Amino acid sequence: MARDYPNIALHVPQLLLPAPAVAAAKWAVIACDQHSAAPAYWQETARLVGDAPSTLNLVLPEAHLGAGDRAAAVAAIHARMETYLADGTLVEQPPGFMLVERAVDGGAPRRGLVVALDLAHYDYRAGSASQIRSTEGTDAKRLPARIDVRDGAPLETPHILVLIDDPERTVIEPLCRERLPLAYDFELMQGGGRLRGWRVAAPLGDNHASAAGCGAAEYDTAVLSLGTSGTVNLPAPHARQPAGEALGFEYWDDRLFLVMLAQCGAWYERFRAEAAPGVGHDELNRMAMSCPPDRIVRVPEPDGAGAALTGLTGADLPAQAASTQCSIALEMLDRVRAMLPSAAEPIRSFVLTGGLSRSPLINGVVYAGLRMLAERDGRVAAGARVLLNDRSGPLAYKTDALGALVNARIAAGSHSAAGGRSARDVIAADRRWRPCAAPRPEHERRLRRLIDDAGRASSPSPPPP
Repeated sequence: MARDYPNIALHVPQLLLPAPAVAAAKWAVIACDQHSAAPAYWQETARLVGDAPSTLNLVLPEAHLGAGDRAAAVAAIHARMETYLADGTLVEQPPGFMLVERAVDGGAPRRGLVVALDLAHYDYRAGSASQIRSTEGTDAKRLPARIDVRDGAPLETPHILVLIDDPERTVIEPLCRERLPLAYDFELMQGGGRLRGWRVAAPLGDNHASAAGCGAAEYDTAVLSLGTSGTVNLPAPHARQPAGEALGFEYWDDRLFLVMLAQCGAWYERFRAEAAPGVGHDELNRMAMSCPPDRIVRVPEPDGAGAALTGLTGADLPAQAASTQCSIALEMLDRVRAMLPSAAEPIRSFVLTGGLSRSPLINGVVYAGLRMLAERDGRVAAGARVLLNDRSGPLAYKTDALGALVNARIAAGSHSAAGGRSARDVIAADRRWRPCAAPRPEHERRLRRLIDDAGRASSPSPPPP
């Protein structure tokens, strides 16, 4: 799986766990900012730990701030970190997340996911609009000690709880329903409750993650992802080989065929930055839809990330927005046509996802073009459906991150015979699609003329023998 998801400031961590011989109940201690006014709690913790390996030796409890030599305490923490790394106390785990559950006093269990976050996107100051921000005030007087501990430390020992905006419960709850491998299960000291952790690892590659996140599962369903790059994803039987421009990848018991548009969302974001800085997506979409089709021209895909955008000179902003959106849609239709020779059976459904699938004009052009293919090419079934991603929440269009979670559930064994579900079943159960609205009849006729005039998606290609 991908290790970095910069668009949501998320990274897949390389966790370390204590070796099996280490007493877990002595290893785990509460966060350093707890019981800051109760030194007796920390004295009892030290008594319980004794000389055993423990994270007590890796943190500076805030109850101790102002007492003793802080520089010496920080040096001792760093030295103990080095020791635990060198003597086998800590064991490096494969890259992956950790699903954790803490149960206290018979109450409802508290569940979370251990991840790595990019602190460049964190700002604790009041009024911050950063991706990661504080939900409560920060006592700046306590920061220097934490900074000293972290500066030059060979290990990270964070205790941060991050709340996610996920009203549909698409991130943590689905993992709780799977049979993930158990990493630890023990009672915390001093009435802290029971702590359990399950490994969440997605050992498959980026293409698998993105395709699974798109919901690609059936042989007759092509998924068009209009993200930073554009992809057409189509599963096929394992024995089938790709044809033409399609690339083939292992996809559990199947094959995954992929045709890519190198710049899709990236192309559009460059247009916004150069031609419409400060204009929001919704306003540009409105402008694009208001532009008469006879003012829309096809412009070429930029030749590389730094190449100049061409073909828009002299046009007003609505025509520029419409021409850019329409050109991206036409390029994606080209990729659909390039995929057809690889299809194992007639395609009966097309699904649009990714950030640009929120553009009504792009959806209208793709819808009209796919209807034309259904009428003119036997490799697309008559009456083929056009569907849209119907997810909401922070991961709605993050197909790689969604796919990492889907892959994790599949890798955990839910696709096995014992689990009773195939990888295809797991992917299908996780997706949410809805019908794509058809353009108004007159608008669709004008879009069809535009597609024909562009010379794309207009002539039938004979199906393979």
